[in-house]
Amino acid sequence: MARTYRSPLRESQALATRARILDTAWVLLRTTRAADLTFELLAAEAQVSVRTVYRHFPRADDLFLALSDRLFEKLGAEGDDPQHPTRYTREDGEALIRRQFAAMQADPAVFRAFFAVPTRSRIRGPHPLEYMFASTLAPLPPEERRMALGLLDLLGSPYAWDVLHANWGNDADQSSRAALAGIRAILDMLARDPRALAPRLPEDEP
Repeated sequence: MARTYRSPLRESQALATRARILDTAWVLLRTTRAADLTFELLAAEAQVSVRTVYRHFPRADDLFLALSDRLFEKLGAEGDDPQHPTRYTREDGEALIRRQFAAMQADPAVFRAFFAVPTRSRIRGPHPLEYMFASTLAPLPPEERRMALGLLDLLGSPYAWDVLHANWGNDADQSSRAALAGIRAILDMLARDPRALAPRLPEDEP
């Protein structure tokens, strides 16, 4: 059986090239719409061949996922694995939203570019929010738990920041405080009444 030869130097060079492509893409997205970020443009600016870009990122989706992963790693708590975030707590989640909103305000064009490119999730298993708010969400039936997770996810998302900032003039601190107030209100409501999101029967109406 033939042995596979691994070259540490070649692997290091490949990682450096991948990082340069990602750095270049991030800079380009400050002035270029996501739809206009072609691999030809990216290759020219990164000073690599188009074939090299495709070797690292076969599809645009893969490029944006890599950019998203890089951002998550920068924003996440040190030592956390974004694919298996079992150590996340409610306090970690709130701190992450504050950092995320501050980063969005510092680089809004890049974040808005992400909005235009739907990407599949790489998270395996439960969503981080299920760990952050486990004590409140665990008693909920599956349907209500999905609804609650969707609301919490939305309030802490780039979409919430964009509305709070662009439509209503809130800065990063104000936007994060508003989003977190909404998250706490939902959690408090569910803690008081785990069936708050359940369908209401006619006899339940006042």
